[in-house]
Amino acid sequence: MADSWFHFTKAVVRRVSSRFAEGSLKLEEPEEAISLTKAKEQWTNYVAALKGLGLEIIEIEADDKSPDCVFIEDAAVVCDDTALITRPGHASRRGETVAVRKTLEKLGLKIIDMTDPALLDGGDVLFTGQELFVGLTSRTNKEGVESLAKAFPKYPVTAIDMAEEGNVFLPSKTTFPNLNPLTSIDCTLRRLSVSSIVPTIQLAVRKGQFMHFSC
Repeated sequence: MADSWFHFTKAVVRRVSSRFAEGSLKLEEPEEAISLTKAKEQWTNYVAALKGLGLEIIEIEADDKSPDCVFIEDAAVVCDDTALITRPGHASRRGETVAVRKTLEKLGLKIIDMTDPALLDGGDVLFTGQELFVGLTSRTNKEGVESLAKAFPKYPVTAIDMAEEGNVFLPSKTTFPNLNPLTSIDCTLRRLSVSSIVPTIQLAVRKGQFMHFSC
């Protein structure tokens, strides 16, 4: 059954750094100042939601030298019994992978370390259960995509250039309700339609309004 692809038993999370509000990386300045108190409250609610789903929570302490460490998905990509430890695109974030690597190793996963010149933020990766899509951004390069493909030879890997979308993470524009890709951007739809094993749905967006779905 397709649902078994996404049957999870554990969730690895990392606490919010005390320097998150002033030190985290941003593509653009937020309209309102980031509240550390609110961020920690939201994190607590997020973990509670995961526990509510019956997941075992593996918690990693925050690293105050790494303001973005809460975004743990960027430090590793995990499929089946293998964890690829990434080289985040921004040099200031590469130290985040040390604690993540140790934690995943303790869980018994096979560890593969990405090496220079490969760059990959795990947040640029989407897994459908049958394949991997990767957004090429300012943080993820072609060598990173090649490393991903070598780490997970069982799954086809397709790269999507996100430059025209302002280098945002692919998952911020594409998701998978009911295991079918849902996207709001034309460049992703073109690649998904050609490359994806599963059917693709486009969400048309105009002037901030959700207009319609089209297959």
